[in-house]
Amino acid sequence: MSIRMPDGTPVVLNSGTESGGDDEMAGRATRAAGRHAPGGGTNSASDRSSRYNRLSELMKGKREAATAHQAQGPGYNRGTYTSHTTTNNSYQPGSFMAGGAQGGYMAGSTGFSSGYRSAPSGGGFGGYTGAAGGRFRAADVFPSVFGGTGAAGGSGSTYPRAGMGGGFGGGHHSGGLGGGHAGFAPPSAAGFQGGFSGGGGFGLNDFSSTTDGLFDPHRPQNFGPGGIRMGDPLDFDDLDPLTPVTPDIPTPSFPDHLRRQPASFTETTRTSYFDRFKTSESSSPKESVTQNGEDHLFISKAYIELERGGRKNLNPMVIQEPPSEDDGPLKLTNIDFLNDENGRAHHTDEFEEHNVVRRGQPFTVELRFEKTYDEGEDKLKVELHFGDNPLPNKGTLLRMPVGKSLEDGKFSAALDSSEGGYAKVKITTPPDAIVGKYHVVIETMSDGKTFRSRKTDDNTVVVLFNPWVKDDMTYLDDDAQLGEYVLNEHGYQYYGTSRRIGKRPWNFGQFEPKILDVCLRLLDRSQIKAESRGDAVKVSRIVSKMVNSADDGGVLTGNWSGNYAGGRSPTAWNGSVEILRQYYERNRPVCYGQCWVFSGVMTTVLRCLGIPARSVTNYDSAHDTDVSMTIDNYMDHNLREIDGGDSVWNFHVWNEAWMARPDLPEGYGGWQAVDATPQETSDGVYCCGPCPISAVKNGHVYLPYDTKFVFAEVNADKVYWLVDRHKNLRKLRTRKAAIGNKMSTKAVGSNARHDLTENYKYPEGSDQERVAVRTAVSHGLKPNTYDDVIEDEDVEFDVHADDEIYIGQNIHVTLSMKNTSSEPRKVTTHLTARAMYYTGVPAHDIGELEKDVFIPPNGEASVEMTFTPREYLDMLVDQAIVKIHAMAHVDDTNQVYSGQDDFRLMSPDLTVKAPTKMTLGEQVTAEIEFTNPLDVTLSMVEFHIEGPGLQKPKKISHTPIKPGETVKVTERMTPRKVGKKTIMASFTSNKLTQVTGELDVVVS
Repeated sequence: MSIRMPDGTPVVLNSGTESGGDDEMAGRATRAAGRHAPGGGTNSASDRSSRYNRLSELMKGKREAATAHQAQGPGYNRGTYTSHTTTNNSYQPGSFMAGGAQGGYMAGSTGFSSGYRSAPSGGGFGGYTGAAGGRFRAADVFPSVFGGTGAAGGSGSTYPRAGMGGGFGGGHHSGGLGGGHAGFAPPSAAGFQGGFSGGGGFGLNDFSSTTDGLFDPHRPQNFGPGGIRMGDPLDFDDLDPLTPVTPDIPTPSFPDHLRRQPASFTETTRTSYFDRFKTSESSSPKESVTQNGEDHLFISKAYIELERGGRKNLNPMVIQEPPSEDDGPLKLTNIDFLNDENGRAHHTDEFEEHNVVRRGQPFTVELRFEKTYDEGEDKLKVELHFGDNPLPNKGTLLRMPVGKSLEDGKFSAALDSSEGGYAKVKITTPPDAIVGKYHVVIETMSDGKTFRSRKTDDNTVVVLFNPWVKDDMTYLDDDAQLGEYVLNEHGYQYYGTSRRIGKRPWNFGQFEPKILDVCLRLLDRSQIKAESRGDAVKVSRIVSKMVNSADDGGVLTGNWSGNYAGGRSPTAWNGSVEILRQYYERNRPVCYGQCWVFSGVMTTVLRCLGIPARSVTNYDSAHDTDVSMTIDNYMDHNLREIDGGDSVWNFHVWNEAWMARPDLPEGYGGWQAVDATPQETSDGVYCCGPCPISAVKNGHVYLPYDTKFVFAEVNADKVYWLVDRHKNLRKLRTRKAAIGNKMSTKAVGSNARHDLTENYKYPEGSDQERVAVRTAVSHGLKPNTYDDVIEDEDVEFDVHADDEIYIGQNIHVTLSMKNTSSEPRKVTTHLTARAMYYTGVPAHDIGELEKDVFIPPNGEASVEMTFTPREYLDMLVDQAIVKIHAMAHVDDTNQVYSGQDDFRLMSPDLTVKAPTKMTLGEQVTAEIEFTNPLDVTLSMVEFHIEGPGLQKPKKISHTPIKPGETVKVTERMTPRKVGKKTIMASFTSNKLTQVTGELDVVVS
């Protein structure tokens, strides 16, 4: 094809094959279309600048704002015209230069059609128009003029050649640049086989509004939905795509409003450059082709007209016929990733987005070609491209010839079956493959001619860890556990105290839309090396870093202050989905989280990536700040506590992830502790783990990662010290069972609690447990300071509160004492009650009592303390935890006692009502009911409701609720997935938090 530019510059373009072939124009067009379709790439700044400067200079001064004929549609917004159709012999509103981004001749929006439905000679106004504009059947009034893509138009017909016009065509679904240059369309293909694939005419912007020519690099403009963007770098080095074609138009068929206008029309209306589209009497030669009894014109020569400074330049543009179908290579038209088939086999059928498979296991794709695939003659090759710069030596560019059988443990491809223009190919990845998104490229070779498909976002596959495959390091040989720890989207987070365990439902939602996207983004943002993305140890450690925002702008910002202005209270979250989506959409950390929120999000990310994971709650969880492996408590001579740095949290929630540990000696694989809550740094960043649980149990704290810290959390001894007036220390007692109790997670296959304590330590006080403690302490910072204290005590103490105290009831506390000696004992007692944060940090004092007590020989005595709701209600913080601290001194023997009881004031439950049996796609109504149990009005009331596969997370604000008042809120939901699902709801207010409810339903 040869073209002369409007400024007289001759341009010669070589003829040849289409996409991937030798045709330079075709190559440019397809590359541009690939980059500027959604998700496409970019060019260098210098190339981009030179192209824009040339085009801008060429078109500068040719932009005039029209004062009339303003279009209202989303197509080219200049001049509303009407288009003639033979179907009803009338004119319909159209946009003359809109190009078919929304498909053909649609009213006020589209312009020229995206293809011609019948003419072998190509384009025309007729055809089945683009997808976005609907299947509008435009009439074939002008079969040889202006069409979209001809053969490639509509849905990819098989006509052998394209017409001209329609700009650069438009591919399968859309028109091209609208009335510009001709497009070539060999059979049923997209791309420059008629122009830009899915191209689209000029749309959405008024070109005359730019200030420096049509291609203004500082003001991007859309070509139209599905098309490329103006303002993006294009490969139009030698072609002015904005120059209108001036073809020979059959006069009887051409509407008057499209005829040449008199000079006064231009002067009067000041029409823009694109409106100056006129006929030419000199366009020739032309040929006629008859199909289905109708004559159609094929223009083989046209003229480009450009008015420049009052002069008109007519430059010839010669269009040669494209090569016939049989002469070209075997071209791929589509890759079907068979998501239903692969999803069932790979346990990924719950994902609603992307083509998702698991590594180490074959998956099948179906390839569709333009012509018949000959297994004996045609050669196929599959390529997988990972990352921005795939390289074979980095394992990020894999080339696999399609053979007869797959190779175990390697990247390989094999032909499964073929028929006509279809071929099914099986592809397998090794069990240690990089986890993430790969672009799939297909290469064909037929009769010495090669075709390569382009890298597009549609032709990608996401590869995950595969715990179902034995050679994968996440392999777990238990289907029930795999169903729970990989596939289950519903679980529980346990909180409260070891005496009063609470649980709340949590929506992990690892298969919900956009969750996989954000998980992959976290890995990308972490800058983990590509070769490390196949290692579950390194990936889990990176995830523990990226879930918190302390170092790298991760997902969640922690807040334990009680003031949550600028964000949401941690107790208001029902699950991970809303948090991860918010992070994905806003691209900044979400406010706020505490340990169970961090753990919930991490469970979601790990399960989404294919690593078996669960949230674990440790009660009486120690925070050892000096790596001594003991938790030291100090008291002054008045028996009042002195802050010593170490603390004990009422509960702490972290994660366990299942994996092999090839980096450690044998025997340390299995469950590994990982913690995303930013407590202490590890290797300079806020992350923790993976730490082998078996190493914690045996005191092998020298093994990576962070085993010392985890050991102290679950099995450190609690040591009490008395500091006298001269700052001398006296060890009072050691509590060996004070740390690490009732470690909890959701049971497999049920909603019950499963106790994990024995996984972390031997029975308290046993020889094995004591050996583990001494081994651990010997590797701490104070290896020689550990010493058990032999205590001589004859008075026994016990402090406790009543069981199951609900918010709004009285708090009653008792310190019981028993004298085991034959002598009377005088005891000085001191009791305090404090509202506490669950981290062990005091919030507010509720009250205290000091009293002297005489205990007869072998007798008993007690001290009691009571607080009413009016005394404590305003003192409570998030978890409604109260700590009773009892100190006692036996005057006769100098025996000292220090004890405590932490308990959670229980909250009422929400009642969730809805049909327990639902039908996919049918709307139902859920009702949430709550009664205020307090004698005060609740304000700042919010209900939160969600459910994976049922309902996106939603917040419902409510008016204040009076004492004793019952309120109901309703929410409509439409099930999107079948199976067992859970509706989860929570309630927050100024006085009550951690109020939750749930309902299990079945969707069929």
